[in-house]
Amino acid sequence: MSFSFRGADGKIRACEDMARDWHVAVVIGTKGTIVHGSHGAGGVRIVPEEKMRAFGKPEQKLARAPKGHYKGWLQMIRDNRQDGSSFEYGGAMSEVGLLGMIAVRFPGERLAWDEKAMRFTNHDEANRWVTPTYRAPWRFPG
Repeated sequence: MSFSFRGADGKIRACEDMARDWHVAVVIGTKGTIVHGSHGAGGVRIVPEEKMRAFGKPEQKLARAPKGHYKGWLQMIRDNRQDGSSFEYGGAMSEVGLLGMIAVRFPGERLAWDEKAMRFTNHDEANRWVTPTYRAPWRFPG
């Protein structure tokens, strides 16, 4: 399955060209495709468009920093309160991004991730990227 998009310049581009030329991320799933900006996920779209309309606008679950990310983080420390985006949440989001960086090394292959075991259940070669071998004198603790 392949998708293409008509950009603001009127040209039709394949997902790969759009990601390269417009600095967006394209996530192709079994039920559709998500396209979003590379920084801050701006301009999120679900393709096909019918799925975007059906999904609607999600409910806001996390508080937004009224003065921007960095100032909000510093204010949270000063107020001795938990941030709206905890390390538990941020860790899970980072895990998704890092798994994506591994997945792009294996185009067209399905990778099954076991989050409890922290490994792929079906791909030994991909598991080598989860905890790579470091060059001396560097080593992974533990």
